[in-house]
Amino acid sequence: VQDIGEAQKADLLARVREGKGLVVVHHALGSYEAWPEWWKVVGGHYLMAPERVDGKDLPASTYEHGLDMNVQIVDRHHPVTRGLKDFTIRDEAYGGYWVSPDVNVLLRTDCPKSTPEIAWAHRVGKGRVVTIQLGHDHFAYENPSYRRLVGNAIRWCARH
Repeated sequence: VQDIGEAQKADLLARVREGKGLVVVHHALGSYEAWPEWWKVVGGHYLMAPERVDGKDLPASTYEHGLDMNVQIVDRHHPVTRGLKDFTIRDEAYGGYWVSPDVNVLLRTDCPKSTPEIAWAHRVGKGRVVTIQLGHDHFAYENPSYRRLVGNAIRWCARH
């Protein structure tokens, strides 16, 4: 969904700022392309078209299905990465998306078709937000490391 009403925007922002957690996975990185405040909540954005972001002209983002991607844990001390070791996953890579300089990068990849930062966490008001670029299809869902990553993200955002 790309359209969101003003009341819905205000409600979503209020819920996150007051402490509701948010886990953003894969395609949601491209949601609400006409609402830059959402990009700040997510901490990044897949660009459907060339865009000027933070004073820089950026090209449209790219994607490629079915790539084997090496994943490196960047922040081994964060609760979202607890119990994870570097892993390989077959997934869809997104390239050229914008990542906020204000996020805590959790995972990176060396896949040349991908933006290096593929998972991050930050806070919006009292709310915890985790964004995970991975997660296109059953290959990701069947990967034990991906499943642990998503479970950890949910627990951290929900404060459990």
